[in-house]
Amino acid sequence: MSAVATTDTERYFFAQLAPGLHVDERILACAYLRPVLAGGGFADVAVGRSAFFALTDERLHMIETRIGVFAPLLENCGVVSVARASITGAALSAREDELWLERDGVARGYRVDRSTTHVASQAEFFDRVLAAWPRSPSLEAALTPPPFVLRAAHVATGVVLTGLSVIARFAAGG
Repeated sequence: MSAVATTDTERYFFAQLAPGLHVDERILACAYLRPVLAGGGFADVAVGRSAFFALTDERLHMIETRIGVFAPLLENCGVVSVARASITGAALSAREDELWLERDGVARGYRVDRSTTHVASQAEFFDRVLAAWPRSPSLEAALTPPPFVLRAAHVATGVVLTGLSVIARFAAGG
């Protein structure tokens, strides 16, 4: 291992990872990431899983854990190790608040928090991941916000449909 565990969170997760590392495999950077879920906020904590990610020179390891409210929960709900060659793309969202990884044609998003104090190399992790994999065309398409005109058309359509619904209810006497 070349990364040095400096926090309690890192010490715990490095100990969980050590038995599965190859002889010369080195941990380059780590991060604690929560998945992008539709509910956000409390819904993430209530139903979501987070993961401690370790990028090595050979693989990307994910130790799944439950989301902690104030800090990562120090528990191991399973380890997934993915060869670096099987990851086909990485990208930040337009607002740089989500990191997306693509593997086997499936993109998964994780919330970006460069300021966490639970993992010392959190900010470095994002830089290394984005340098290791290109933005794939499918990630690019998924993360590109629609043009302003298209968004405006969606809003206008919603307003018109809502107005028609109100008029129909009023006309029906309700």
